[in-house]
Amino acid sequence: MRKIIAYSNKKVTVMGKYALIIVSALVFSILTYSSGLRSAMFSSTLRIVETFSGNQANSIAQSTMMVVMNDIKEKGSNSVFVPVSGGTYQSSVTQWSDVRGSYQVETVSSGDTLRIISTGLYEDRSSSSTAGFLATVPPWNPQFDTAVHTEGNITLNGSANIKGHVSTNSTAQDAVYLSSTAFIDSSLYVGPGADPGYVIDKQDEFATNVGLETEALAEEQDYPMPAFPAYPSKDLVGASVNLGGGSPRTLAFSEYDGYYIPEVTVKGGNDLTVEVNGESVLYTSRFEVNQGHLHITGTGTLTIIAEDVFDIGGNSSVNGGGETSRVFTLYGGDSNLSFSGTTLYNAGLFLKSADITITGSNTFQGSLISGGNNVSLSGNAEVNARVIYAPNAHVSMSGASFIKGAVISDSFSASNNSIVDFTDIPDDELPDLQSAADPVYTLLYWN
Repeated sequence: MRKIIAYSNKKVTVMGKYALIIVSALVFSILTYSSGLRSAMFSSTLRIVETFSGNQANSIAQSTMMVVMNDIKEKGSNSVFVPVSGGTYQSSVTQWSDVRGSYQVETVSSGDTLRIISTGLYEDRSSSSTAGFLATVPPWNPQFDTAVHTEGNITLNGSANIKGHVSTNSTAQDAVYLSSTAFIDSSLYVGPGADPGYVIDKQDEFATNVGLETEALAEEQDYPMPAFPAYPSKDLVGASVNLGGGSPRTLAFSEYDGYYIPEVTVKGGNDLTVEVNGESVLYTSRFEVNQGHLHITGTGTLTIIAEDVFDIGGNSSVNGGGETSRVFTLYGGDSNLSFSGTTLYNAGLFLKSADITITGSNTFQGSLISGGNNVSLSGNAEVNARVIYAPNAHVSMSGASFIKGAVISDSFSASNNSIVDFTDIPDDELPDLQSAADPVYTLLYWN
């Protein structure tokens, strides 16, 4: 009996030891599982926080990009985010308190493209968005269907005669004055919505001054100035050309192409022949032909750029006997031009800001574009222009002056026996110029 009891006690002791081990293992497992669960839950929470922070940073970047793009679309080149060509704009890191984050914008202008980078920052996360715009300037391509169009007043005195339609954007009282013997052989249009009887003042109310109808324009006519082209580089300087005293010369293409020529003067009855090859450019600060003659030879066209001084006078000619479309001149100076004497200027001319007077028996053949305030023709001056395009200027005619083409001006007056004779102007006969209007920005990509 004692043996049995002793054996039983021993068996219980052994089983107790195993139970303790099992319980300990279970407790350890539970503790380990709880720790792992807490670790997994912490990692999951951390990932959620990181994802939220990243999403917030991305939202800030995208929202900032939308603000920048809308500003550029509304303001164009006046937007603070549009730097000069070849330049860079970069903002400081700016706090966005509403979302408890911050942002930064960088834009880079290169040629006709604009690259934008917006960066959103939230806590320790950052995200970027990029976009690209193409900046295009519309070409200068005005359409002409009137002999004379103005923004404001039109005054016809004496026996002034206009062969073609005439129009003004003005709706002001007596903006148009017609003497009893002045005549417009086609229609006369006043500003949109205006009563022609209110806008037109006739010296003789019974005179037949207008060949067709007088009525209001359907809408205002817009004629913006083209952009004056940028000057070429002066890195390479060539030799000046100064002719006088009976020594004619031929200027070879290789002597001026790609060079800045400080002066080109032709005087004393001399002849300068310029050799052209393709689209040739003669760039100088001073261009003067006084009692001299300039001719071109070769194949192609010649653009003369006179940056500071431009003077034609005496018994002189430029491209006399040549094709008008082969020579075009850009004058960037402020001094007013006066074509006096007996000159023949057979070329187009673009004045950046100067006024021009053509008097005497001068003949101007070619498109005249002016950013100045006055264009004046008097005496027997003759302009066989495709167009006198001077939307900021007053264009005046007197004597027996004659214009063959169209006139675009701020205001216009003609007197004595002056005549404007309208002709159609094909697009390919206008100089290839860009509009001065702001560039149009077109979205290329956004990511």
